[in-house]
Amino acid sequence: MSSVTRIAQHRMTQHLRCNNIIFGSAIVVSAKKENVEGWVLPGGKFTRNRAEAFKTCRKMHSLIEALGGIKPLTHADRAA
Repeated sequence: MSSVTRIAQHRMTQHLRCNNIIFGSAIVVSAKKENVEGWVLPGGKFTRNRAEAFKTCRKMHSLIEALGGIKPLTHADRAA
């Protein structure tokens, strides 16, 4: 019989405690930078201010809608 080595599986559960901000079709992603939790804004800017992150998310949604929104995918090219 061959020996089977079992390796403990570590689950990445950080995504379950995410604090992303979603407004319409815009999302501001939560992140951790140097052990400080906050949100990543467009341009790579990092903020700890939830009000600033929400305001930015609302502006992003307004821009998306003003430019015609996000078109639904009609068909996807799939690998054979």
